[in-house]
Amino acid sequence: MDGFIFPTNASMKITTSYNLTANKTITSPKEKRETTSRNICITSADGQTGFLIAELLLSNDQFRSKITSVTCLVLDPSSPKAKELERLGAATIAHKHGREREVVAALKKTGCDTLCPVPPAHKDKLDTAIELANAAKKAGTV
Repeated sequence: MDGFIFPTNASMKITTSYNLTANKTITSPKEKRETTSRNICITSADGQTGFLIAELLLSNDQFRSKITSVTCLVLDPSSPKAKELERLGAATIAHKHGREREVVAALKKTGCDTLCPVPPAHKDKLDTAIELANAAKKAGTV
């Protein structure tokens, strides 16, 4: 895991609930292998780094054309940054430290096939990063 974004295997279930590409809908694992499109989940998206990554992916045409959906795990879903990401087309999901099962369920529900892990900037960041890595593994995301 030396990269920044971690793709999964191609047999994962695919969802199109937040289709960002106007004329392309991915409906099967076979079609997924034939495209470069991704269902990306960005952690700590209401922080500075996570927000900037999500905003870039959602607003830059070069990136946006390669992404089917962006899901953002946020600590505060009512924050201005979370609301801005929703306005740009992302789905936001509240992430509460210590609730790994909820994160696993969210990753599975969204069809996330690529995780962009950004540790939160608070005292429990190591524990949170480990929790997110474990949840991604259990959800089949990494």
